[in-house]
Amino acid sequence: MARARHPRRAHRLLGWTSGFAALLLATTACEKLGGRLDGGAPDAAPRDGGRRDGERRDGGRRDGLAPRDAAPDALLGTWQAAASPTLEDLVAIWGRSASELWAVGESGAILRYDGAAWRLETRVNAALSGVAGNATEVYAVGSPAAVYRLAVGTWQRLVVPGLSTERLRAVHSPTPGEVWVAGAGLGAGSGLALRLREGQWLRTNLGPPPSAFIAIWSGGSQMPLWALGENNGTLFRLSGQAWAAAAIPTSLPLLRLGGRSASDAWAVGRDGVVAHHDGATWTASGTLLPGGALHGVVGLSAAEAWAVGELAGAAAAVRFDGRSWRVVGLPAAAGLRDVWGASPTELWAVGLRGTLLHYQLVR
Repeated sequence: MARARHPRRAHRLLGWTSGFAALLLATTACEKLGGRLDGGAPDAAPRDGGRRDGERRDGGRRDGLAPRDAAPDALLGTWQAAASPTLEDLVAIWGRSASELWAVGESGAILRYDGAAWRLETRVNAALSGVAGNATEVYAVGSPAAVYRLAVGTWQRLVVPGLSTERLRAVHSPTPGEVWVAGAGLGAGSGLALRLREGQWLRTNLGPPPSAFIAIWSGGSQMPLWALGENNGTLFRLSGQAWAAAAIPTSLPLLRLGGRSASDAWAVGRDGVVAHHDGATWTASGTLLPGGALHGVVGLSAAEAWAVGELAGAAAAVRFDGRSWRVVGLPAAAGLRDVWGASPTELWAVGLRGTLLHYQLVR
């Protein structure tokens, strides 16, 4: 006859068995998720914090860039596609606030965002390529020789003395009453830069080598004023009333300028090259998007900047976190052409075939 097991011992044995099973299940689940029981990060790298491929402990690479296949940080926001009122290519965007933005298209569309939805505000008889403004004014430029200003709720074409069929590519308005317009003159490869101040248009002189301008920017009312030439993305700086080529440590063509101030400026271009100006010198990174390009850049703080473009015909974006640039995942969309941000938690990007992407912080 078998001896009966004591009820209390049986109960304790059952509890130990259940606890061990629960611990085993938790450990297995944690391993599948790549985590650790102590709440730390996965042991994907050596315990001394190093990496076998020579990357630094802070996750960046020796060239100052983050891994190209890096996934976005879960604590960041997300990019989502927004409904667009047009299918034409959108090439530039500018905003006054998170609820007041404009975007322009190559077929003359001017879109406006009111904080709730994008709508077609108007369509002009020009191939638009740039939009910018200040606290009281908004300007759009394009070809042929087209300069428009939003006044009292209506877009009006301005008369610019001396212009006829010139190809205007960029506009910058650092303060009310002051506007810079840049593009191509009538001569082969000649640059054009006009300044509207106190109601008068003034033309700046161009020093050699001559080049049509594709971008223009300054840090608010602060000088210097920078421009990019169409000829291999040469960087120019305005000195007095003349433009001179500026030294920058990259041979890759630059396509767009942006930033926060005269001591925090960015330039981006082919193969995803990114260059930064600290008020004294320009420095350049390696390539973030080999075979692709960055077409737009915005600086939001010393530790926050974004650039957008395309890779293999699809939308691409990179983010600067104060230490290095990192490729960020996007929803499937056509190539991007420009980006604007009201704050590090609120950004918009525009692109081909009417693409509108919205970035918001995950709460």
